[in-house]
Amino acid sequence: MSISGTAEVGQTLTANTGSLGGSGTITYQWKRGRNTDIGTNSSTYIVQSTDVGSTITITVTRTDYSGSVTSNPTASVAPPLTGTVSISGTAEVGRTLTANTSSLGGSGIITYQWKRGATNIGTNSSTYIVQIADVGSTITVVVARAGYSGSVTSVPTDTIVNAPPMVPTNITATALSTSSIRVSWTEVPNTVGYHIYRNFSPSGTFSLLTTVSSTLFSNTGLSTNTTYYYKVSAYNEIGESSQSATVYATTLGPPNTPTNVTASVGSFSMARLSWSAVTGATSYNIYRANNPNGTFTRLASTTNTTYQASGILDSSGRYDYCYKVSAVNSYGESAMSDWVCARTPWW
Repeated sequence: MSISGTAEVGQTLTANTGSLGGSGTITYQWKRGRNTDIGTNSSTYIVQSTDVGSTITITVTRTDYSGSVTSNPTASVAPPLTGTVSISGTAEVGRTLTANTSSLGGSGIITYQWKRGATNIGTNSSTYIVQIADVGSTITVVVARAGYSGSVTSVPTDTIVNAPPMVPTNITATALSTSSIRVSWTEVPNTVGYHIYRNFSPSGTFSLLTTVSSTLFSNTGLSTNTTYYYKVSAYNEIGESSQSATVYATTLGPPNTPTNVTASVGSFSMARLSWSAVTGATSYNIYRANNPNGTFTRLASTTNTTYQASGILDSSGRYDYCYKVSAVNSYGESAMSDWVCARTPWW
């Protein structure tokens, strides 16, 4: 003796008596919980709102037989899901539709089934990206909630139409070498390809550089230590998107020339040099000459942004020298800085 059917309000439960012994007229008594008689003398019962939170059983007797047989209880009857669900977003290919469930009754995990007409599409997600196959149809979303019976269906969208793609997003530009930069972005739905635009400043007109079909482009043959600016658009048979946000990268190369170089007298026969750190520099070369117009020769190298020079007289017997500093990395050496001079005391 068993019950088939779903324990939800409005659903029909059926008493299965195929395994009941004997023969003769069967009488049925449906029960809510253990003691409350419900329904009529029938092999079926339609679940009522008063059954919510309770289990249902069926007890049967048979003419000419003593006793009765009672089924196992159903699951507790779930309350019906109430409220509404709506869809926001534009009914165009490549656009994202979102199921808005703030007006849905109850609490608990929500499951989603998107539909193109009567056809199931998408995944169990609160969003759906409109596909080319949806053109000419409307979209709905059906939601259910754990612990509640039934489901709620949204009003259909407008008829889906094709349109130019969305603007590419998540654009990045990365310097790969002294002569190449890689540009990448997130794939855009409903796209045939992408236009790459480039400029030498962040403002002004960006010129079309090339067209690609992937989401990656390597710009080669560039100048060393030069900044390039890029924008990307997506296109299909309907048209072209707007251009993306601007990104930029500077090709690799020697570091910039040190700035804010100073020379101060420390003590007898000693001068202290200092300068501002240079981004990307791994070390610095110090050059010295007898005067600002003389030939500067390398004196030392350091990884610090200070250096203490000492101990050598110039040709006139004075402790009077001029200095320049350059920055170094794996791609080479910068130009030398402006000169600075220092004179140690003569006593």
